[in-house]
Amino acid sequence: MAMVAVEERLSRLEAYTRAHPEPVSCKVDLVDLASEFQRAVESMPVHAWTQRNNTRPRRPGGRQTKIPQYFAWKCRLPNLPIDVFLEIAAYLSPTDLLHLSRVSKGLCTTLESPECRIAWLRALRSVPDLPPCPNDMSETLYTALVFGQNCFACGANEAYEVDYALRVRYCGTCYNDNVVDGAALLKDLPDPIRDVVMLVLPAATSFEFHHIRRSISRTHPLSQIMQDHYLRRSLEDTVRWASYLTHASVEDVAALKPAIRQRINDVLQRQVHAVLLDCWERLIDATPENLDDDVSRRARIMSLLRSNKHLELPSIDLDDLDSDDDDNYCEVQECDLAPEILRSSYGKSREQTVQEAIAREDRMEVVHETWLQARYGEIEDCYQRLVEMRLQDYCDPKILPNRYDGARLWDHLAYRDSSRRTITYDDFLEEADDTYADAIPSYREALKRALASLIPQPQDDKDCTRILDRCWSLGSVLLLPEALFSCIECGKSAIPWPDINDHWRMAHPNKSIWFDKDREKLNVRWWRRGASTAFKILRAADLEQARNTYVLNVWISSGKLLCICSDPTLRQPPHLTWPELVLHVHAHLQANQARKSAPVGEGGLHAWMNDHDLNDCIMSFGDPHGLPPEQLRRVVRATPCLRVHIMEALDSSPGGTLPICRICEEITSNPKDVSIFLQQDADAIAYHMEVKHGRQFDKGDVRFGKPWYLPRYYM
Repeated sequence: MAMVAVEERLSRLEAYTRAHPEPVSCKVDLVDLASEFQRAVESMPVHAWTQRNNTRPRRPGGRQTKIPQYFAWKCRLPNLPIDVFLEIAAYLSPTDLLHLSRVSKGLCTTLESPECRIAWLRALRSVPDLPPCPNDMSETLYTALVFGQNCFACGANEAYEVDYALRVRYCGTCYNDNVVDGAALLKDLPDPIRDVVMLVLPAATSFEFHHIRRSISRTHPLSQIMQDHYLRRSLEDTVRWASYLTHASVEDVAALKPAIRQRINDVLQRQVHAVLLDCWERLIDATPENLDDDVSRRARIMSLLRSNKHLELPSIDLDDLDSDDDDNYCEVQECDLAPEILRSSYGKSREQTVQEAIAREDRMEVVHETWLQARYGEIEDCYQRLVEMRLQDYCDPKILPNRYDGARLWDHLAYRDSSRRTITYDDFLEEADDTYADAIPSYREALKRALASLIPQPQDDKDCTRILDRCWSLGSVLLLPEALFSCIECGKSAIPWPDINDHWRMAHPNKSIWFDKDREKLNVRWWRRGASTAFKILRAADLEQARNTYVLNVWISSGKLLCICSDPTLRQPPHLTWPELVLHVHAHLQANQARKSAPVGEGGLHAWMNDHDLNDCIMSFGDPHGLPPEQLRRVVRATPCLRVHIMEALDSSPGGTLPICRICEEITSNPKDVSIFLQQDADAIAYHMEVKHGRQFDKGDVRFGKPWYLPRYYM
């Protein structure tokens, strides 16, 4: 039963205070602890409609000669006997009585007096099947909550954001200001204290009328979670009381137990009353098509509440079932199947209930999204732990999905109990142990298919096309020399499979690699320009029939295929790979294409020399004279003196900026060309100035900037 679980939470709180004794100087007085608890319990929002005249400007002086004396704005009806007034008020509906109380200050004072309480009681009792006013609410406030249309915070009309568990009615703006997600304040509390705090703090109603068996237990405070929505003021006061509780002794907690138990029962009664009000309003809002179904559901809810089924802990077996279609799980009373409200006037306009229902549905969409994202966050943490403890040994980390996509492999866990069930690592492991052996390969194959679909089959060479048609499988396609991809998110290019997945896993852990939910399109594109460069390299090396990246990498690592330029940023074999070679050549070819100067600075332009004529710099199958690769390349390095000079210039740059070659900037037609940026490396800058411009480095040749258009990976 629920009470056993409540006592377990209180016992854990006592155990926590026993395990964390506070020094004498830090202990709080029991009186302070009890007073803070009472303040947190009694904290209520200020209702603007009860004091709206306090904010109005004073009217100009003068007598109100056209208003009858009985209805003068300061008149308390002194000449009208109270019993006569009560007899008149007895024929008014709650809505009319509420409107009458707001005609003038005099009428407001009269109707809020103890003598007129009977008028409110009669008005409320005249509404069929309306749940009675709670003992801890005044009839005036209850009438304003159920039948009013004014915001409790600002007094605005058409305030349809109403929550009967929180007992507030707000306009949209005030609701967002005063009702907040509790996770921000509750997550930092110790677990034993937070579990007790959520028992004494009323949350917005989370009962689902169309999922009765699954949500009837949510009326108990035990079912409340951090991501529920609470009144901001009540939440802050209760968290303040919890800060006192962290310094309490075991004796203090034991003395507070009776008050805590009473508060838990009060919160429970609030939630139950909110469910009853919701059922009553749905009968008003019901259409002829679904009236019988709504009446039947209300009868089942009434039966479950009478039999105290809401005090039972929720059953896991009912989690994924819409068992409300089976109406034999409880016995209903005949009187509940024939509510009186169906045969009489409603007492509340259907238009108002429709607007409130629309506002509630919109509000619940936001709340459900909050719950769902919280569950996804828990699954992501569990998946990350699974990767670190098991999956890295089970398979290649490069083919594992990132944190975001990995959690979505088990996204059904996030939807349990309408995304309200907290997911622990043990819960996750119980499900993942049996499925990750299939889930990971399934993700890998889906990603490979999506990547392969980005690469077009060649159509020019019929013989080549015929060969490719016979071996156009996922493995062979992703090993093609042109199978290089670029990341849409950060702009990085020349990434093969499976490095593209590894890049996404490490660089973008909190974003899906999939562009759509159907997992057909990717946030990755085929690097078309790089493919063109790859074909140029193969043509220059007379290797046009080479169609396997693995073979090309073997040739490159052994020095049989390389670029013999003097660029120090290009790695030497055996560390060089095919994608690096393609990216290196592509960058130089793009820079050559962007420049507009003569080769040796003719015509008054700065010099720009092309050191990447592919027929000269691409060498395949080694040097005819047998020289090793490291002797074929004359790599330019900065002299010690020049290195100091360059590093001084780099160190003087403003933070977050990159060096820009002024010479390249002047001879480049496109001012946003990325090739005008220099690498922050002394050898690379020395090479650029000497080989590309035929001059030594000078501090005046470099400026620093931080353009907004650069791809993210540049920064």
